[in-house]
Amino acid sequence: MSRFSFRLQKVLDLKERSAQRAAAQLVVAKDRADNAREALDQLSVIRDAGGAQLAAAHNSQSTAGQLRNISFLLERLDQQMDHASVAAQTAEHGVASAQSELTLAHQAKRALDRLRDRQLGDWQHALSHTDRQHMDSLALALFSRHSPLQADDNK
Repeated sequence: MSRFSFRLQKVLDLKERSAQRAAAQLVVAKDRADNAREALDQLSVIRDAGGAQLAAAHNSQSTAGQLRNISFLLERLDQQMDHASVAAQTAEHGVASAQSELTLAHQAKRALDRLRDRQLGDWQHALSHTDRQHMDSLALALFSRHSPLQADDNK
């Protein structure tokens, strides 16, 4: 019998590559989300320090210009934090999307893997059945050549 050949092997290979690409995209999306969260955390630390500086300036002999300047900087930091928060949320949505694409790619590949395994099992079963039939026919041939009944007929 010929060797096993899965007719959809090229499709299975494509699904495998698709799953690998989806996994790579997930890694990139996670890196972007981590970077966005890190930037938001850094801005939050800077904002907290600016708030403390503004409170300290109110308690000291600071001029109105200094207070206004610190207040302006804090407003800008608040705007940057809003932008960073939106970027972090967008990156998280990208991670979720990449995760769902990876899940779908794995499901499609798994379905083809199961089909291939089933066909391989059927092929192995057929090969085993053919081998058994061949061995049985050989055994019968040997038995019929060396059977005692045949020896009695020759006498």
